[in-house]
Amino acid sequence: MGSTYNEVSPLALGKSRNQRRSKDQKTRDDDSSYVPAPPPESPPLRVEPPGFNTASIMGGSDPLQTAPTKRNRNGINNATSFMASVPAFSLPNAQLQRSLPIPSASGTILEPQAGKSMNIYGGAGPLMSSTKAANNKFQVPLDSSVETRENFGLARVQEAHLIKGNNKKRKMSNNMKSSKQLKEDASASSIEEQERRKKRAEKFRTSRDNSNNYNFDNDENFANLNAISTKSHKFDKNNRIIGLCQDLEKSYLRLTSEPNPNLVRPLTVLKKTYALLMNKHKKKKASYQYLCDQFKSMRQDLRVQMIENQFTVKVYESHARIALENGDIGEFNQCQSRLIVLFELSSIKASFLEEFTSYRILYYTLTEDNGNINMLRLELIKKNPAVFSNRMVKTAFDLAHARLMGDYHNFMKIYVSLETLGKKLVDAFIEKEYLRSLVTICKSYNQINLDFLVSELKFEDKEALIEWFRKRELNKFLHIKNQGEENEYQLLDTKACRHAIVRQYSGSKAIDIRGQQ
Repeated sequence: MGSTYNEVSPLALGKSRNQRRSKDQKTRDDDSSYVPAPPPESPPLRVEPPGFNTASIMGGSDPLQTAPTKRNRNGINNATSFMASVPAFSLPNAQLQRSLPIPSASGTILEPQAGKSMNIYGGAGPLMSSTKAANNKFQVPLDSSVETRENFGLARVQEAHLIKGNNKKRKMSNNMKSSKQLKEDASASSIEEQERRKKRAEKFRTSRDNSNNYNFDNDENFANLNAISTKSHKFDKNNRIIGLCQDLEKSYLRLTSEPNPNLVRPLTVLKKTYALLMNKHKKKKASYQYLCDQFKSMRQDLRVQMIENQFTVKVYESHARIALENGDIGEFNQCQSRLIVLFELSSIKASFLEEFTSYRILYYTLTEDNGNINMLRLELIKKNPAVFSNRMVKTAFDLAHARLMGDYHNFMKIYVSLETLGKKLVDAFIEKEYLRSLVTICKSYNQINLDFLVSELKFEDKEALIEWFRKRELNKFLHIKNQGEENEYQLLDTKACRHAIVRQYSGSKAIDIRGQQ
């Protein structure tokens, strides 16, 4: 049986483009009703104003105007010829509104329809009003030739490029103006800044010139009685202030200006005042507030007259002792700071140096200033071994070492052995040392006998210790064992009160250099 295949016409593969074009051209020549297709849309056209000549701008004749034309396959000239000199806006508005004949479906050309028009893009639309037509400057007469419309579009492109170039030049010009304006503004601001700095320099130069007449840095600060150094050596001792006041008692008033000699007592009057105050202190006829105020007034009068002699040392030593007796650590610190400077003067014999050196060590212990303690120890060993070997000084160093090492046994033993007013300095922080000792004891024992605590903490008796616990709200941890029997004793439940004691010790405040908590 013969094979049966579907007869399929072979595909026209591999035909060249020219063969297909020749076939299409022959078909259109045989068809009498063929209407050529409208020209392709031209790019946006540059519209030139009336009387505008591109050749005059470009500098010569327009080379594109005489370019040869080339026909396409529809017999229509391409837009290769340019008529730049044709004025686009010379056409009247009436011609701009003329309508284009519209072909029918069969290809025959119909009469122009009323109210129809076509814009330069070939689209039909409603008839524009005269105002809109006048505003539409890119509209072209539709009955003009193809070359006219194409040249009109090219003219529009050229105008667009020209407008773009003008905008670019304008933008560059604006940028140049902006940069120039910025430079001018910067220059103006720089000038203003220079003027402002000049005026400011002149103002401070005037202040410096005025201050050169009287150098406050080299002057003595009479208002500050707490100063630890003096600048009196920079002044002529022969021209110092001499007081004229004869009052024995005078309240302390802080100076805010230069001292008035009529309000300052001379040395002879100050000696009488010192004798009067010490007599009242011994007989306890005056309060500490009164004595402190009078001693501060004496120190001020000595300071403004630059009096630095043995009497000055006596005044500061007496005031320091009275301050320690009354627990005024801040006023004591002011006096001892001044005494440190006075003891270093060659014209003054250092009396009671050992006593006040021990006070100085205990004060450093009070403020926990271990660095200054070590520096003082090295200074005494190197420069003044006699003072370092003094019993009061050695005792103060031992107490500071026991506290640093946490040896509460030796610390309490040295504390009760103090015989001078240095014990008043230790009293300022002994409460904190009691708590610190109890923290160590509570970490070592679960319960401890009160007799042992009285012996270790150096209380006078058991009642004093119980009173201290009551003040600290720790008496609830005290218990009595074997009550009513011969071996009855009281103990502290250290395991139960451990957290409370640690909390109180952590909350205790440190004492600053002014002796304040």
